[in-house]
Amino acid sequence: MSYGSAHSYMSLLRGCNRDILLKNKRGIDFLAQIPLYLHSKNPGAAIEMLNKLISILDGYLHGDSKTTPQRLHKISNYRAALSKYAKFINEEMIDVIPDEEITNATEVLAIEEEHTDSDSPAIFNYEDLENNFTFRFKTQNRMGENMRVFYPIDILRRLFLYSQKISEKNGDSNGNYNWFNRWVDDYVAKIEVITESKRYILADLDFLSVDAKNNKVEVSLLNSEDSENGLAVLTETDVQGSSPVAMKVGRLKDIHIDHTPLISQVLVDQAANLPALAQLTEMIKTVARNHKLEILAKNFSAIGTKVFEDVSFSDMEQLIPALKEELKIIEANSTLTLMAAEYNLRKKK
Repeated sequence: MSYGSAHSYMSLLRGCNRDILLKNKRGIDFLAQIPLYLHSKNPGAAIEMLNKLISILDGYLHGDSKTTPQRLHKISNYRAALSKYAKFINEEMIDVIPDEEITNATEVLAIEEEHTDSDSPAIFNYEDLENNFTFRFKTQNRMGENMRVFYPIDILRRLFLYSQKISEKNGDSNGNYNWFNRWVDDYVAKIEVITESKRYILADLDFLSVDAKNNKVEVSLLNSEDSENGLAVLTETDVQGSSPVAMKVGRLKDIHIDHTPLISQVLVDQAANLPALAQLTEMIKTVARNHKLEILAKNFSAIGTKVFEDVSFSDMEQLIPALKEELKIIEANSTLTLMAAEYNLRKKK
């Protein structure tokens, strides 16, 4: 980002805060919470907060027919700046992701209280959805004591990130982290969305709306006819072979990414084709044993940190070319679909 564009972007954020966000009942500076979340290594809370702030702006964009075109244009620019902030956090600001991210309930509830009177659904365009689901995708580690091959997505992300940063310091970027982000972006773009009409992918969407009052989710498509606007979103259930049902959620966070087959099953089925991941798995297991850390979700962050402290970085970095091919194999053998959280959580039990 150039100095000029960065200055313009920061001016829009400050203007948005002064013009709209600070004018709330409690006088809370919601935008100021974002750096605090990042400092406390809670990027998930930062992304969630930005999603809620974007929803506030959508209330102005879609809920008041008296707003002038000039005012709508300014608010649209504010919204774009918030969305760009979320993308920046996703790609540049996330280093170590903690095992349990706890959103500060006081600030989030305050935002929700400000807008409980609004009849307007929360509207999320493709960039909003990409930012949200990209963060979730990058945190879906699959590791366990009895697994032959792990899917340590956060360790992989950091490996690709550190590799590129080291190469850039040496004057010649290897582009490994750029490759990783493109792979994630492409994978997320192909997340399937089941509607009353047919299945689409995330990249087909113009926007997705979540109506909290009626627990209703709808999508409209890019370059669509009127008949393709406001399509009801459906969800698979945890009952195998059953037909999809209406997705009844009131928050974007209650829409999960479902893997079919489960990632753990793909790792079993494709184990013979994942030798680099198997090698990395043994490195992770050795580090966990040495530090007496059980391979449980609550320890994933600590294990990842110890891996980069204990294991030769060059030994891990030399696996990157093979890891790229193996990530493509996992992608080719797994379908991602939007699913209501209640069914997704039951399916995993």
